[in-house]
Amino acid sequence: MIDVKKTNGPTLVGGAFDIVFGEMEKVENAIVYLEGPGLDNTTFDTKTSVSGQTVTVTIMKCTTTAVSPTAWAVATTGNVAGQDVVVIATGI
Repeated sequence: MIDVKKTNGPTLVGGAFDIVFGEMEKVENAIVYLEGPGLDNTTFDTKTSVSGQTVTVTIMKCTTTAVSPTAWAVATTGNVAGQDVVVIATGI
């Protein structure tokens, strides 16, 4: 089974938020896609962990400039304001 959930500007705690796929008995794998207004000089990366029906998405950000990028850090709620976060999960 495949399911897709979308949220806009999720509230992050420590850079992470949970999304529940109640239609599945168990999520086996999940991927994340971010889309929204342009954030100049910002790059996002995501990590997922799965437990039962719940996918925990951790969003990291890196500010890049023509001179040099900064180190990766956890994103904050303000960093993802206005961003659509799409989670696609497979499971049973």
